[in-house]
Amino acid sequence: MSSLPNVLILVMDTARAQSLSCYGYERATSPNLDALAADSVLYEQAIAPGCWSLPSQMSLLTGLFPAKHGAHELHLSYPHHYPTMPEVLRETGYTTFGISPNS
Repeated sequence: MSSLPNVLILVMDTARAQSLSCYGYERATSPNLDALAADSVLYEQAIAPGCWSLPSQMSLLTGLFPAKHGAHELHLSYPHHYPTMPEVLRETGYTTFGISPNS
């Protein structure tokens, strides 16, 4: 059995912190996220490196700015020559998987 800590990256496109109760919204809009946040690292300040999903998500997965990883408005695909976080985690002993409706 592995002693590695669990890692979950949850990306929710178009979700706004101002509408989630775990970020202080007065109504209980996100009870399941609240429960997860209570036992997790909850980032209270973050800046997206891109103005839409593709470059922002590739930056999250590579740690690089869009101009470096190449997934931005001029290029709609990732060039695959930079390692991604799931690849690095897998190489260090994690079992990884992803679920997405996007390609």
